[in-house]
Amino acid sequence: MHAKASKRQRPAPPSSGAISELGCGAYTNKPGSGSNQAPTLYHVGFIWRGQRWEVFRRYNDFKSLHEQLKSLYEPVGPFKFPRKSKLFTHSTSTKDQRLKAFDEYLRLLGRLDPPPLELYEFLQVVHACAFVINARTESWYRRSWLAMGA
Repeated sequence: MHAKASKRQRPAPPSSGAISELGCGAYTNKPGSGSNQAPTLYHVGFIWRGQRWEVFRRYNDFKSLHEQLKSLYEPVGPFKFPRKSKLFTHSTSTKDQRLKAFDEYLRLLGRLDPPPLELYEFLQVVHACAFVINARTESWYRRSWLAMGA
């Protein structure tokens, strides 16, 4: 069953393809920081256009996405988003709780029909779509130019 978008429909980027197996499976401290107080990066994995993709996102990236979507899509609004804690933000239990919540959140977003454009942007697939479209267009122009005998 697909959740319906509430207030307005937002199309997915052209030639985007479906995103599957979307989830958040691990976290790590930012590389090169060498500190337990370093920012935490959450590992997001998914399949798009038949290939496995991975991106790393921080808490604020998830929070920003949620702020954008909660008023646009009914099922997103009531989701219990993990709060930012000033005292225990670097504790393992806080990171584990956020990881679980982010995984549930991404699975919720993956069930929206149509998928929000903001989700594609969050996953950085919009840039990949633009690259694919631009490469096809450039190739078409090059073929057309050669066919005209230039």
